[in-house]
Amino acid sequence: MSKNKLAVTFNVTKNLNILTKDWKKHSCGSRISGTNSKHKENFGGLFAILDLSEKKIIKKVQLSQPTGFVISEDGFFVNSMKENCIYRLSASLKVKDRITNPLFNDLHTIAKTTRGFLVTSTGIDTILEVGRNSETLWSHWLTDEKKYSKTPGGSKRILSKDLDHRNCSYSTLEQTTHVNSAAYKDENSIIATLFHQGIVLEVDRNTGRTKKLTNGLWCPHSIRQYKNSWLLSDSRNNSTILFNRDFTTKKVFKGDFDWVQDALLDEKSGRLFIADSNKHRIVVINLATGLCEEIRYSRKW
Repeated sequence: MSKNKLAVTFNVTKNLNILTKDWKKHSCGSRISGTNSKHKENFGGLFAILDLSEKKIIKKVQLSQPTGFVISEDGFFVNSMKENCIYRLSASLKVKDRITNPLFNDLHTIAKTTRGFLVTSTGIDTILEVGRNSETLWSHWLTDEKKYSKTPGGSKRILSKDLDHRNCSYSTLEQTTHVNSAAYKDENSIIATLFHQGIVLEVDRNTGRTKKLTNGLWCPHSIRQYKNSWLLSDSRNNSTILFNRDFTTKKVFKGDFDWVQDALLDEKSGRLFIADSNKHRIVVINLATGLCEEIRYSRKW
């Protein structure tokens, strides 16, 4: 992307009030967030390109509840949590193709790998690596571990690995971890965020063994790796955290935020972009000067 352009997804562009009321009604306990509802409403969704100078959308395409995306050689690959697929878009944002897999459910993040894509199939508490022909290359089912086998309500979750989960609907509180982002640390290790537990987890790709790296987070999202650091959105703590390579805290960016869904560090320009979801804005921080600006978008999104 050009230094003056930013690609973004707007997951909900219709009926946002339904989701907002539902989350407030069904979230249980002081540290647990989620809903028991399985929505059938059309919540819309957009993938868009923003002009940072003009602070406006210059190109967009309607997609069904898009979430994570990556830039490709000739366009973009964009997850859909509603359609349970990965859209392949051209540079002009035309839908060219789609990747789908029976283990796709409530897709959140996507990252390119040497073999294909690493995705979080959040609805079934699973991290997957899939090829460009939709084949499953590797999977890690968190429900297989005793400590991640129960829902926030205390029920044991049992999932069939042979079922086509694309046609199933699982609410947030039916999930044991709501794992929502994952990235390769190196060829043998994967780092993931567990929403319900409020932790960052390391998964050994070869053995499946896991190790907790942090705790004390509150509904974390969006783990991203940079040269010497990791960036994470601590959503309900309304902050973005920059970690050192060993996951000791380097810096915490707090502000007048309300649910930090995502954050992106542009090392070339020295800018930090923070998605402040419930205030319908993207906050841009110049790391050299500390100056902030914001890009506002529709309060219906």
